Amino acid sequence: MKEYHEENGRTVDISKLKAPFMPEKDYIQANKGLVTICHDIILEYNGGALLVTRDNYPAKGLLFPIGGRVKRGMKT
Repeated sequence: MKEYHEENGRTVDISKLKAPFMPEKDYIQANKGLVTICHDIILEYNGGALLVTRDNYPAKGLLFPIGGRVKRGMKT
């Protein structure tokens, strides 16, 4: 897959934007006050939207679209 990144007509070196995952201890603490970014999709199915039942908290047992949290370093 080819990705293109430009700013003001110049190619951007995206390797500078990549970072390793935070240590879990730091992540747990930081996550208490950070905005959580997720990517979800709605799939059309039999004239409606396909949802799945979550199997984890904080919304265990509720219907949700398919997707999930975007962790640092993951491509969106």
